[in-house]
Amino acid sequence: ADEARTEIAKFAGKPVVWLQEEPANMGAWTFVRPHIEALLPDGQRVEYAGRSAAASPATGSAARHVKEQTALLNAALGVKSPDAEEAAEDTMTHSAPV
Repeated sequence: ADEARTEIAKFAGKPVVWLQEEPANMGAWTFVRPHIEALLPDGQRVEYAGRSAAASPATGSAARHVKEQTALLNAALGVKSPDAEEAAEDTMTHSAPV
């Protein structure tokens, strides 16, 4: 925990973003969120960049998967991409879901 807190302190004032490929209701997000937030300064929250909650971890379409992967990375890095925005509208979130 001390090592993680030291690394986070190097980026004071910057957002901390958890990026995961799985939908929000799958993967590690719900487990790691409280642990990461315990390391952050008071009032700062970790943001989530990833797929919205879904019943399936995959879209079933290789072309759509590539668009979603691009949208995932762009959301985490704060980059806008017109090609990936359509996929992002349906399946992506970039927030701190409860």
